[in-house]
Amino acid sequence: MEIETIIWGNIPILIGLLEITGSVYLTVKMKNIIGFILSFLILGSSGFAIIVLINIIGGAYPTFLPHILISISAVLLLLQRLSMNKNKTFANNI
Repeated sequence: MEIETIIWGNIPILIGLLEITGSVYLTVKMKNIIGFILSFLILGSSGFAIIVLINIIGGAYPTFLPHILISISAVLLLLQRLSMNKNKTFANNI
């Protein structure tokens, strides 16, 4: 494997899979409508990015779209995490 394939293909695929896993975990833990909406957006954008990256590794014309989508998914995952912390109250912490 070339170093370019690892940097521009395999690492973003791994990051996308971690985002999907983290989003599903937070959705199961949170169980509110904001979590479901953000999880749906993260699953869609990261899933599409992974499919495009696999095609690029297979020989398709390269583009930066999957990397942009994975970055947007990371921001959405951060928003999902922050909304989870915002819903905690004193009664929930006991």
